[in-house]
Amino acid sequence: FPLSLPSSLVRARTPSSPLLSAVSERDPNAFSLSSPPVTRSRQTPQREGSSIVVTDGSGSFYSSRALIQALHDHGKHRRIVAAAGPADGSRKMLLGRTARYSGLVDVLEVANGGDDLKDTLSGSTHW
Repeated sequence: FPLSLPSSLVRARTPSSPLLSAVSERDPNAFSLSSPPVTRSRQTPQREGSSIVVTDGSGSFYSSRALIQALHDHGKHRRIVAAAGPADGSRKMLLGRTARYSGLVDVLEVANGGDDLKDTLSGSTHW
């Protein structure tokens, strides 16, 4: 009994190209994609530079996020201190996705402004 299937159930097969078969025979992982690590924070080397204090007149660091990120990206500061009004609000404003992925979290400290500013400035080399 020869079994014949209706033409709608038969899948058409394309002939394989000799070039594709030659490439796949040589290196089975030729077309595999490698993805970079999700975060660079673990790869961030120990920074040897100076410490810097950044103050913001508004007290929220909303408009200064790019400045602090640029200081981290282009500088070698071992410590960046953000000194402004309430520390909790400033910390929340500065710790975004870019800060986490770039390693800024490792060098950033948030201090209360006001009376503690004198102590914060005494431990740094730049303001």
